[in-house]
Amino acid sequence: MLEKGSAEAGGFGIQRGRLRQCPADNNCVSTSSTNPEQYAAAWIALGINSSQDAAVELTAAVRQVIPGASLKETTKLDNGEYYLRYITPGPYGTDIFEFLIRSEGLGDRNWEGDLESDGLLVTYRSIGNTKYVYPFLTPVSDFKAQSKRMQLVRETLGW
Repeated sequence: MLEKGSAEAGGFGIQRGRLRQCPADNNCVSTSSTNPEQYAAAWIALGINSSQDAAVELTAAVRQVIPGASLKETTKLDNGEYYLRYITPGPYGTDIFEFLIRSEGLGDRNWEGDLESDGLLVTYRSIGNTKYVYPFLTPVSDFKAQSKRMQLVRETLGW
C-alpha cells in the first residue's frame, strides 16, 4: 500500500492521452494541472524534427543537470509520441518526473503569441513526496523544488 503524500500514490503515466494532473496535496507541477499553483506551461521544442530527436535531447539535458536522475521508462506510442519517466532523490524521498513529447506542434492557431509554433509540444509533470506536520496534517512545502527542476531542464535545452 502506498503512503499518502508519496509521489507514487498520485500515479504516473498517460491518462486519456495526456499526463496526469497533480494531486491536490502533493509538491507537484504539471502542464495538465487545473490548480493554478501547480500549473506550468508546456514547452515548444523549436527546430526539432521528430519526437524521437526531442527525446534524445531531453535525456541528454536531464543527465547534464540532474545527475542523480534515473530513466525508468521510455515508450514510443503508436501515434509517434514519446513518453519518458525518471526518478531522482528529492527533499522528502524519491521524486518522479515525466515528459510526453507530442509528434506535432501547436499548428497555426492564428494567435499573436504563436509566432514560433513550428516546434513539437512537450508536456511534463514533476511530483515529489509530501511530508505533513503533526497533528494538523498540513503539507510541508518543498520550496518549489519541482518547478525549479523543470526550469533548469528547460534552460539547458533552450526551449
